Amino acid sequence: MGDLKFHLRHGTCDHNSAHSCCVDDEYNFADVDVRDRLVFDIGAHIGGFGIWLATRGARVVCVEPVPGNAAMIRSNAELNGVEPLVTVVQAAAGKSGEQVVRFNFAPLRGWNRLVSACPELGLRHDKQRRTSIRHHASVGTTGGVAPVDLTYDEMTVQSLSLSELAEMFGVPGIVKIDCEGSEWSILSDPTAPHVSLLVGEWHPNESAVLRGTTQTTYSRAYIDRLLGPTHDITYSGPEGGPGGFRAEMRV
Repeated sequence: MGDLKFHLRHGTCDHNSAHSCCVDDEYNFADVDVRDRLVFDIGAHIGGFGIWLATRGARVVCVEPVPGNAAMIRSNAELNGVEPLVTVVQAAAGKSGEQVVRFNFAPLRGWNRLVSACPELGLRHDKQRRTSIRHHASVGTTGGVAPVDLTYDEMTVQSLSLSELAEMFGVPGIVKIDCEGSEWSILSDPTAPHVSLLVGEWHPNESAVLRGTTQTTYSRAYIDRLLGPTHDITYSGPEGGPGGFRAEMRV
């Protein structure tokens, strides 16, 4: 992938994840000077984004709760010669305490038979949602109810807030968020307005987050409310979502 090398696991989204970060540049970082800047890569997966920035001189803290993914980050950092610049924190991020993480999703055998016997299952867990989760087969998710048509591994892991991570490593200049469920907790953390640049995904679940519930996705209106007073925010993706956001602190 360009000048980078990655260990990849067959049958997972490893290649797509790394390629989208450091070749497709989905977060638009090709022209950002990251040398000597502290970066929190929250939801680091196998390290595609963080390792790419580390090869350009950034100091990166990769936060990743899934043990297999965290091991891949360490392996890939060593493969690219940037292990001194990459710190791996095997934990969830968002709220302080503990979170249940689900990963290694796989379709449940006999799904079609189950739906035939109980059509309500098909209505509650549509094809698009099941396809999306299979795409994220090795990615941990900390939010919502797991679909009944999939098997998965589950474990309870330590969870660190953005402020706790800042106490450990310093206030970052850049935060990338793609953590499958804890984004709202990070954006509402008191440290978030002090971060120079935040990037991540937004989702169209506007009504729930504006009611102040623990909805696991977040909307443009929610990001505007939290970061609008301190940051200039741009959005990408279709009007109905989901898409990407970029929040740059005003000078």
